[in-house]
Amino acid sequence: MATEQRLIEIQNPTSILTKYLRPTLLINFLKNINYNFSFIDKIRFFEIGKTYLKDGKSLQEYFVFSGILAQKEKCDDSSIFYQAKGIVEDLFSRFGIDRDNYSFKSLESTEYSLLLEQGAAIYEKKNLIGVIGNPKKDILKKYDCEGKSVFWEIKLLPLLKIIREEREFQPLPKYPAVIRDISFIIAQNILVDRILNIIQKASPVNLEDVDLFDVYVGKNLSPGAKSLSFHLTFRANDHTLKNVEVDKEMEKIYKVLKSIGAEIR
Repeated sequence: MATEQRLIEIQNPTSILTKYLRPTLLINFLKNINYNFSFIDKIRFFEIGKTYLKDGKSLQEYFVFSGILAQKEKCDDSSIFYQAKGIVEDLFSRFGIDRDNYSFKSLESTEYSLLLEQGAAIYEKKNLIGVIGNPKKDILKKYDCEGKSVFWEIKLLPLLKIIREEREFQPLPKYPAVIRDISFIIAQNILVDRILNIIQKASPVNLEDVDLFDVYVGKNLSPGAKSLSFHLTFRANDHTLKNVEVDKEMEKIYKVLKSIGAEIR
């Protein structure tokens, strides 16, 4: 992740592998992926811990939330990336951080560009607060990690400055959720964020959550098209939802998606 000048060397390391204080949690994740792929094909890890780097002459300690999604079988890069991006955005939302308070920018000008590719840096104004992206192929190869993976790392303390909402504890849901899946084909230039907003605005009643779980671009699709699939979670606070109620909400969603050119599958 960092040039050797930014690494913090330990005076009396127990081995060459512990010569430096860790500058990122990525390497530990890759070691665990390599081991666990012997037993399972899909992995989700996260860790809250500390990383260490030099900043000029001073030594910096960062409290970070890091995670990785990995799967052994082949998949579309954008699919697993959007799953990870959705987790990060949901975390921010639960912290009460509005989408206007942070932005995704290029990785190229950050120290993480040595480790990651096809990702994004996360900024609060001009301050780098996190990163998300695919580990570079040569790093994956070094740790014998097959398949696809997406890593994120977020500095937690800077988030405190942009948390706006007070958080209140709520009781666990009393009534069961109803989950529906929706898949459709749409133009690639229509962003997932826009689609999420459209779905949520189309069905404000009893729509609890929207999760993207699959993105496909390739054979059997027209040039410039992509296939998206979402889990939609419905729940009422005062009764158990009936199918007819959910059907009405789904019709609203179908209608607005078709208005932006979606072909429902």
